[in-house]
Amino acid sequence: MAASKPMDERTLEVFEKLCRLSEKQVEQNTKIVELLKALGSQNEYILEKISIAEMRQCQANAQGTDASRMTSSYFKAENALWSSSAKASTLEMIYKSGDLSSIGYQAIFSEKDERRIELATALFYKTYVLGETHLYNIFADNGEPPEPLFKLMPSFRREMLQLAKERDSELSTRAGEHQGQLGPYFERIQGALPRIPADLQYLHEMVLSVNKNFEPVTKVSRDDAPNTPNVYELIPQKAKNFVEWNKGNGMCSSTGDKKLEVTECIVKWCWIIKKIANKAAKLSTAKYEAKRAKYDHTAQDNKTAREEALLEFHINVEFPNLREFYEAYNKMVEEKRLANKSEPMDVEKAEA
Repeated sequence: MAASKPMDERTLEVFEKLCRLSEKQVEQNTKIVELLKALGSQNEYILEKISIAEMRQCQANAQGTDASRMTSSYFKAENALWSSSAKASTLEMIYKSGDLSSIGYQAIFSEKDERRIELATALFYKTYVLGETHLYNIFADNGEPPEPLFKLMPSFRREMLQLAKERDSELSTRAGEHQGQLGPYFERIQGALPRIPADLQYLHEMVLSVNKNFEPVTKVSRDDAPNTPNVYELIPQKAKNFVEWNKGNGMCSSTGDKKLEVTECIVKWCWIIKKIANKAAKLSTAKYEAKRAKYDHTAQDNKTAREEALLEFHINVEFPNLREFYEAYNKMVEEKRLANKSEPMDVEKAEA
C-alpha cells in the first residue's frame, strides 16, 4: 500500500492549483476588459454616426425639437451647418411666442405633456362622465388607435382648424384654383369637429400637464384659456364627486390644489381603464381559444375534401385546359411511387 503524502506536500499542491486557477481567472478578466473597451469604442462610433445621420435628417426638414437641437448645436459650435428649414422654424417659434423660451426643449416638450393629459382627460370624460365603454390604454406606446378621443382634445381641434384656415387662404391666392365640390376646408373640418362640450372644456382647464411617467408638472398657460374665477365648480358633477371620493379615501393629494387633485384622479381612473382593457383582451383570447377547442377539425376536413373533389370533377368536365394539370400531376405521382416502391398514400403524403 502506497504511503500517503505528508500534509505539507498536499497543502502545497492545493495551493499551487489555486494559484494556477487564479492566474487563468486574471487572464480571462483581462480579455473581458479588452473586449469591453473595444465594445465601448464601437458604441461611441455608432453613436457618432447616429448623431450625424440625425443631424442630416434635421437639415432635411427641421421642425420642433429637430430645429431646437440643430440651432443649439450650431451656436455651441458643435455643428458647422444651420439649415434654412431650422432657421425658418426657429424664427416662427420666436415670432409666435414673443421670446426665446419657445425654442428650448422644455417649452417644446411641454406641449407633449399637455397633449398627454388632454388624451387622458378625454378618456376620463368619455368613460367615467358619459359612462361609455372605450377600453383604451393611454399608457401603452402602441395598441388601439385613439382617434375617437381626438375630437375631445382641444389641441387637435385647434390645430386642425388652424390648418384648414391656412389651406383656404392658400387656395384663395392661387389663380384658377378653388376648394372643389366639398366646399371650404374650414367649414368642412368644423363640421367634422364640433365644439367641445363646455363642461369638458372646463375639465381640460382644471388639469396639470403630465410627463411621460404621468406625473403632474406645471401647466403652460394658453392665450385661449377661459378666465373663470372658479373653474372647478363648472366641471362635470360626476367628476367632482369622483375627486371628493378619492380624497375621502386618501387616494389623492389633499393640499387644496384643485388642479393637482383632479389630475391625479384622472390618471388613476385611466390606469383602471388600462387594467380593464388588459382583462378584456385576455377574455377575448380565452374565448377564441375555447372556440378553437370545440371546433370539429375532422368534420371540416371532410367537408373541404368533398368540396375539392366536386370542384375537381367539375373542372375535368368543363375545363379541359385545366384538366391537363391534374393528369400531368397524377402521372408524376405514379412515377414517383414506382421509383420509390411506395404505396400511393405515402406518395400523396410526401406531396402534401
